[in-house]
Amino acid sequence: MVNKKAQGALEYLILIGAAVLIAVIVITFVVPSAGNLACENAKRSWEASCNGLTKTLCNNIKFTDFDGDGTADCTWDSANNICTLSSTANPPECK
Repeated sequence: MVNKKAQGALEYLILIGAAVLIAVIVITFVVPSAGNLACENAKRSWEASCNGLTKTLCNNIKFTDFDGDGTADCTWDSANNICTLSSTANPPECK
């Protein structure tokens, strides 16, 4: 009788261990993706800010230096006549 109780307790502990292992694996995949989401949202926000600017404002560092590094974060796309986010623009959320 004691042997069956011990076996049941061991199986219970193994199931709990497996559940904890699965939870750790899921958390490991979910947490880093939250950082990537913040970065993508920041880039989309900056892109939206650039898209509304005219050519004169797009080339003006005072209006397009979002991160304060002294360089314009928007560039004028002559082919499409639109102000777009520069490929070198890097929001703080992406660092």
